[in-house]
Amino acid sequence: PMGSTSVSPDRIVCADSPNRAIVLASLGAGDTLYIRGHCSAGSSQLQSSDHTVNIGVQGIIGLLTGALPVGFAGKLKVYACESGKSSGMLWWAEESFAKKLSDAMILAGWNACAYYGYTEELSTFVVNGHKRVKTDHTRRAQSVRVRVA
Repeated sequence: PMGSTSVSPDRIVCADSPNRAIVLASLGAGDTLYIRGHCSAGSSQLQSSDHTVNIGVQGIIGLLTGALPVGFAGKLKVYACESGKSSGMLWWAEESFAKKLSDAMILAGWNACAYYGYTEELSTFVVNGHKRVKTDHTRRAQSVRVRVA
């Protein structure tokens, strides 16, 4: 229906999904690509939901190369706790994971899309049709989303 934010199950893919390249290749200007995982402020990698696999920026780029069109002009959101926040320990040198990913992707040619991260912990579950902040389910995740590029 109009205004619906639901996603067809066949459009949800993981790194090892057999249809990953097909789904990524179909993304266009009005689409949003969510990169999910566990993260912390200033991290250099994302972690799988079971905390057994880590992936860095170059690993993500490897999964996208040859599948996500370089001209992708939609939104890329790193939906992971504190993905848009640096730890603040090295204010002159440290960036958030989302910023590190956006910088590397732009250098690799994906310069038409908008990149976002989140500054607080997020909930995995959708409440009343919207993603939420983990510590306060009355706040929508978009309230802690930041554009990094």
